[in-house]
Amino acid sequence: MLRCDMRQFSVKNDTAAELLEQVTAFTGQGKTEAIIHALELYREKLMASAEVEAALGTIRQKVHASIKPEYMGRAPSKAEIETELGMP
Repeated sequence: MLRCDMRQFSVKNDTAAELLEQVTAFTGQGKTEAIIHALELYREKLMASAEVEAALGTIRQKVHASIKPEYMGRAPSKAEIETELGMP
């Protein structure tokens, strides 16, 4: 037996309603279709942002692990940079 659970919503914000009208007029989509598409794009953006944050966390961990403890929390001096780069 199939069960269809229709959920309804209404737009109770003038700005949101105006944006929805503009999108539907521009794209020719129905309101529901436009909302679904917009929410899918927003979800993708959120997921991508979470993936970027996870990648940055991994990079930070790896970079911090490679930094000598005496260099942590301060910029190296000119002499230290030259030594690390093998410069005279």
